[in-house]
Amino acid sequence: MESRFRDLVVGVGGAFLLLGGCSGDEAGTFGAECDDAWRAACEEQGCTSSDPDWQGCRFNGWSFTPTDYCAVNTGYPGDDRALCPLSEEEGYSFRYGPSSYDDVDEVARYLTEPQGEFEDCFYQDVGNAERFYFNRYAGRMRPQSHHLILRGMSGAATVPRGLGSCGRAQSDLSASFITGSQTPIIDYPDHRLPHNPDDDVTAQYLDPETLVSLNLHYVNRTRDSVLREGWVNLYRADPANVQIAQSGIMLLGLGIAVPPNSTGHAARFSTLVPTDRKIVALTGHFHANGTRFTVWVQRQGSDTPERVYEMYDPIDPLAVAYRPGMENPEPNRPLGIGGGFSGNLEVRAGDRLIWECEMDNPTDTVVRFGNAAADQMCNVFGYYVADQDYGVWNSTAF
Repeated sequence: MESRFRDLVVGVGGAFLLLGGCSGDEAGTFGAECDDAWRAACEEQGCTSSDPDWQGCRFNGWSFTPTDYCAVNTGYPGDDRALCPLSEEEGYSFRYGPSSYDDVDEVARYLTEPQGEFEDCFYQDVGNAERFYFNRYAGRMRPQSHHLILRGMSGAATVPRGLGSCGRAQSDLSASFITGSQTPIIDYPDHRLPHNPDDDVTAQYLDPETLVSLNLHYVNRTRDSVLREGWVNLYRADPANVQIAQSGIMLLGLGIAVPPNSTGHAARFSTLVPTDRKIVALTGHFHANGTRFTVWVQRQGSDTPERVYEMYDPIDPLAVAYRPGMENPEPNRPLGIGGGFSGNLEVRAGDRLIWECEMDNPTDTVVRFGNAAADQMCNVFGYYVADQDYGVWNSTAF
């Protein structure tokens, strides 16, 4: 059984704010020209007609669109996170989870036992006959999730659809990074970020007849079985409005070998910037016992790298946005405050992107690169734009 309700969500990567509804008659101090969702959000924040952030039926320059939930009744935690599937006019929806909640055997395929760990992928055809543009997305996962990664893949004919191993998705170095999160709720755009005119004409896209892999990883630290399930909605953008293509960044640091019983082991990787481009956002991905994740830009002809990103929490990793008017905090290692470069982050062909993970290993064996929670990773994800469409920025380094 499903029930439909709507919330307004502001935020990205787990830093979110649920804004409750109110009567459409409550126009507050702004009058009736703004819709109910905007007025509810405004009043929830205690805004006034003199508040510079809440003007013109927008917040911080952004318009509002409610997120629809179709809550289910399985008895497992996270029933209230189920996103409503989109119509074809609205966009495309992707889901990892049982095909029927009433089929005990089907549900059992998606259960992770107490103190257990499991990772696999659900492969699904998008069904888009033409290039599909989107500039908004929402993702949700049930509790005890470690991460969600949505990739667009090549070689679609060779991949069985449905539930399967992630080996094919992870070995496809031409796969595009669409979105991902290590936190259970992710939304884009983040309305707290400074808005600029480019936001309204920038969009990501999926090529025709794309196959996607929805990768979920669960580490169940509870005493009960948990249901693995995740949802992603990509909301359609009008191609006529798209002037700038936004593409994913997926930089993988391989060759990790953290010595036994060690602390502060650093693994450093780098890749050459192939063309001039503007980095829009970055986030680091590593596993438990990771203590620091840093990204630098080393300009061509310079011997001094410039730190642009740093964070210290592998469970709730920091996502840093780079845009005009954005004041990111200066990283503070003693206090554990992550941050990065402020403003536009432009890189040129011939510059180098360097990333480093500092990791502890309290075990008696070497910890190497791998998918399990006991393994390690040092991967950079994000987005960039450029004056031409160069596609996904993939790189592997050892």
